[in-house]
Amino acid sequence: MLAPNDARITGLRCVEAETGSAAGVIMAGSPLDVLMSVEAGASLFATGARFAAGVQVEGAGTTRSELLEARLGDVEWPLAAAELRFRLSGEVTADLADWLLGVAGFMRVNAAPPFLVSVARGPDVYVAPR
Repeated sequence: MLAPNDARITGLRCVEAETGSAAGVIMAGSPLDVLMSVEAGASLFATGARFAAGVQVEGAGTTRSELLEARLGDVEWPLAAAELRFRLSGEVTADLADWLLGVAGFMRVNAAPPFLVSVARGPDVYVAPR
């Protein structure tokens, strides 16, 4: 059970945006959705605290990251337990056929220190040639 003043990432998964497949394989040139499950304790969520969350995808000498900044209770994180979606364009995977991509995510809550920080490593994703 999550403490009332805590927040954390509870899961990280990758979905091929075109097919909805979460099998860990995407076609080169396909967009990739990274879905981050997050949770905030009731007391912290009620404050509408600021948060930043991001994902980083690495592979074949390429690093790509996406960042979202908002407040708890905003449309991006409407309930105490929510799922944040990060879409990486097909340009990220276009030239990476037969490579594995590593996926990681982070979340920081509070506008100033002390920050609540949570990190997670996601599954590797194989980029299949078209």
